[in-house]
Amino acid sequence: HLNGRLEVAGTTLGNLAADGASTLTYRNGAWGIAGEAPLRGAVKADMPSLAWTGLLLGNGVSVGGSLAATFSAAGTFAAPRFDGEINAQGLQLSFPAHGVQLSEGRLQAELRDDTLLLKSLTLRGGDGSLSGKGFAGLKNGVPVLQIALNADKLQALGRPDRHLVVSGTSEIAVQERRVRVSGNLKADQATIELTKGDAPALSPDVVVLGRPPKAGKKGLPYALVLDMDFELGERFRLKGRGLDARLAGAVKVRSRDGGMPTATGSIRVAEGSYAAYGQRLVIERGIVNFSGAIDDPALNIVALRKNQPVEAGVAIGGSALAPRITLVSNPTVPDSEKLSWLVLGHGLDNTSGAEFSLLQTAAGALLARGESATLETRIAHAAGVPLIVDSTFSTPYLTRPIEHGADVVVHSLTKWFGGHGTGIGGIVVDAGKFNWAAGRHPLFTKPDNSYHGLRWGIDLPAPLLPLAYILRMRTVPLRNLGACIAPDNSWMFLQ
Repeated sequence: HLNGRLEVAGTTLGNLAADGASTLTYRNGAWGIAGEAPLRGAVKADMPSLAWTGLLLGNGVSVGGSLAATFSAAGTFAAPRFDGEINAQGLQLSFPAHGVQLSEGRLQAELRDDTLLLKSLTLRGGDGSLSGKGFAGLKNGVPVLQIALNADKLQALGRPDRHLVVSGTSEIAVQERRVRVSGNLKADQATIELTKGDAPALSPDVVVLGRPPKAGKKGLPYALVLDMDFELGERFRLKGRGLDARLAGAVKVRSRDGGMPTATGSIRVAEGSYAAYGQRLVIERGIVNFSGAIDDPALNIVALRKNQPVEAGVAIGGSALAPRITLVSNPTVPDSEKLSWLVLGHGLDNTSGAEFSLLQTAAGALLARGESATLETRIAHAAGVPLIVDSTFSTPYLTRPIEHGADVVVHSLTKWFGGHGTGIGGIVVDAGKFNWAAGRHPLFTKPDNSYHGLRWGIDLPAPLLPLAYILRMRTVPLRNLGACIAPDNSWMFLQ
């Protein structure tokens, strides 16, 4: 006969006692335990504190509560039978970094042969609760699991900037190397504040000497099958980055065999505003429609600056990955006027230089590159000033400002025409389209005494008037400052 006993006592893990008995058999010149040998065993565990399990879950996670368990084994080594009970009280799970705080938990489970039955699990979060039942075990040597969860006004997140209370049901099942997550959840109350930006991080191509390289990503051993319905309810608020809105709607999220999740449904702005350039824009219409990839919903949003003669704002269409932004107004006015009413609260009449600079910045921030350049040109011309582009850091082969409405462009010969670094030079290109006689440029409308009182923007022959800027540049600055490229540099750029 073989008998054994193990006793462990510790201030952290608690107490553990185990007994076991069987018989030894002498076969083929050796002692061993045969498959038909009887099996008898018992294990009793008493853990007054589960705080040590928090170390297994990572930094910032704390666990509390106590656990008591008893297990017994019978039958034979070839056909064992197991029974047992697990009871836990005062369970707590805290993850302050994400606002997770669950407490007053209780767990009751039974072990029957190769199946662990979760008879009941309850946890409190805020004024609500989470309960669950299910089982876990082995089927033909493959793990299987099924757990049904029910949330009743459960406070899932409790941070000041991330508060979420949910109700609903969900089910987690593992079978045949698939993890299936399904359910229906509704947000009873939510306040989510968006962060200003992610923390700085190293670029993925940066290699730190002395630090072992990160292991490559491994494929998941189980394929995820997702089938979830989310309803935002009537008290879901989203704040941050200028947005303050109450959202409503519902979305169904699906995925099959580990594929990219897809979504169907829509989320709308029930009421809200957006702050930009010191102004509060009222969201007249805000709809995000999901019908495919979860990261690329369709956008249908209109936000206006209200309570002024011309209510101006922006309309956002397209999709999240390819948004299309246009200016709108009521009543309809030209785009340059729309932007002026949106940013400044008045039309382009009597716009100051500082306000004009703000309009150009707004055009570049609100619209796509081609659209903003065209609008900036219209704004500039409406204000009677030219659009001059400094293009010294981009090649004219790829970036062509004149095609987008620029009047004058400055290019670098050193960087893009030569590229060899042996010559220094630049060029100024005049599109020949701006009216320099509009009245805001005295160098072109007042007499130039050095050229017998010539008014460059008025007195030139009609075919030359569009070239007033570049003609004056070729003469007056060249004469006064000697702004002429050296012949040897010219020769090098032409090679």
